[in-house]
Amino acid sequence: MIGSTTSMLRLDAHFPPMNRPRSWGIMEAGDCMAESMIASEPSSAFDPSRAALFDRDVFAPFRVLQYEQLTGLVERGRIRQRTPVLVTELPVQPVALITTQMAYHHVAQETSRGNRGWFPSGVVCNSGVSMTPIIDGRTHQFGHRGLYNGLSVLGDAETGSYWDHVTGKCVKGPLEGRSLEIAPLLHMTAEQAARRGDMLLARSKPTLFARAMGRIAEWTRLSKRGFFPPGFRRTMAPTDPRLPEMELGLGVWTGRTQRFYPMTALRAAGGQIVDSLEPDYTIEILIDSQTGIPSAIATGQSLNTNHRLELKQRPMQLFTRWYGFSFTFPNCGIFQSPSANT
Repeated sequence: MIGSTTSMLRLDAHFPPMNRPRSWGIMEAGDCMAESMIASEPSSAFDPSRAALFDRDVFAPFRVLQYEQLTGLVERGRIRQRTPVLVTELPVQPVALITTQMAYHHVAQETSRGNRGWFPSGVVCNSGVSMTPIIDGRTHQFGHRGLYNGLSVLGDAETGSYWDHVTGKCVKGPLEGRSLEIAPLLHMTAEQAARRGDMLLARSKPTLFARAMGRIAEWTRLSKRGFFPPGFRRTMAPTDPRLPEMELGLGVWTGRTQRFYPMTALRAAGGQIVDSLEPDYTIEILIDSQTGIPSAIATGQSLNTNHRLELKQRPMQLFTRWYGFSFTFPNCGIFQSPSANT
C-alpha cells in the first residue's frame, strides 16, 4: 500500500529465490473512489499471466509496537526537522512514518490495536495509501507479495489473497472482489508534521542494509528520470502514450473523476492551481516549498497552524508516476496549465 538501483532491484533481488512466483499477471484497475476514506471498485479483470506473485512477504513488514511523540523528538533534535515523513490523517490519532524506512519495509501495520495499516508500496511508481486492514471484523496482516503493471501487490497472511496497493481491492484469492477502506498518505517534513502537537511517530530499527536500501530507494523515488528494474516490464501492459511513463505528478480522484496533474504543468502554473475536478467540487493544489511535493485540498478549506485538515476536505490523492496512475485509472484525465494552451 519500491525503487532502488538496478543492482538492488533486479527481479531476483526484489523477489528472493526462496519466494518463487506463483504466477505472472497484470491488472488494470478502473473505477475511482469517493472522498478520502473509501472502498474502491476497480473494473478491469485481473490477468494472472503477467503478475509475479509470491506466497510470503518479499520484504519484512514494519509491525508497529509503539509510538513516540514527534514534537518532542524534533524539539530535542532526535529527529531532524527536514526528515521526510509520510502522514496519515486517519480519525482519532494522526501518525507519521519515516519515508526512507518505508521505502524498505513497503508495509507498516499496527500490532497492538491492529486497526491501521500503511502501504506506501511503490517507490518505482512512487505511490501508496493508508488502509484499514479489517475484513468482517477481523484484522488481517499484510505484506508486499509481488508485482503487476510494475506496481506492488499486497498479500494477506490469513487467506493468501492478493490486493491492489492503491485501490485496496482484492484481485485474486478467497477474498477476491472485497475492498479495504483507504485514505491518503501525505508527504511532509518532520517539522511540518510536528506542528500538530498530537502527532505520533512510528519508526522501526532497520538493519544497515535496510537503511542503505531505503536511502537509495528514496533517491530513486524523487528522481525525474526514474527507471524500471529488470523484470518489471514483464509484468506490464503497454503504457499510456499521452505522457512520458516516468512523469511525476499528483493523481487525484473522486467517485466520478480521475485526473493526473503533471509536475511540469503545476510548475508552469506557478506551483499553485485551482481546478474544478467535478462541477460541484473544486480543489486547490499547491507544491509545498519545503518538500517540493504537491498536495490537494478542497477549495474554501485551509490547513490550520497545526497542519490539520479533516478527511472529507481532501480528495484521494497520490504523488506518483504517470504509468502507475494511468494503469490504475485507465483513460483518466490530464491537467494542462493555461499557459500550455496559449
